[in-house]
Amino acid sequence: HNDDKYGYALGVGVGFNLPQLGKGDNIAAQFTYAKGATGYNIRAAAFSITKSSNTVAATIEDAVCAAPLAAGGGAGCQLTTSWSAAGAYEHNWNSHWKTSIYGGYVKVDHSTAAEGILGIAPGAADYSFYQIGSRTVWTPVKNLDLSVDVMYNNLKGAPASQVGTNTRDDVWAGIVRAQRNFWP
Repeated sequence: HNDDKYGYALGVGVGFNLPQLGKGDNIAAQFTYAKGATGYNIRAAAFSITKSSNTVAATIEDAVCAAPLAAGGGAGCQLTTSWSAAGAYEHNWNSHWKTSIYGGYVKVDHSTAAEGILGIAPGAADYSFYQIGSRTVWTPVKNLDLSVDVMYNNLKGAPASQVGTNTRDDVWAGIVRAQRNFWP
């Protein structure tokens, strides 16, 4: 690369116990802003949603770099900007049942210079997605959790258009989980 760039991420989160609504009830929220550190907003090596036989995928780039100056590139490295907000509420119905509702939103933006390096139209590499879900857990005996999780995902922008002509894609997902805890 022809230059060094340093990325950063700033995050803030808050959580509150809500015993007046139910023993063990709580609510939490988090906001993160990153420049050149996209992984702090998208916690995976690559983000993907699978729908039928298509996979909707977005690459996670901390920066887009031009060829070194000696090769005729002059834009250097352009840091990717991203931000996210997430929140969750958990209600304990009794000592054996609890339900949570959660959601989050992520926005990823590339600069005009980064889009120039990529050779694409302004905004063509930008995308956003949100997820909303709920999980119910049954604890029939101590340290054994049986749960069902349902989540709706919506991806809007460039990565969705890579699958077809749409600029948005919707996916429902479900998980059934059995978890045995050996440590309190």
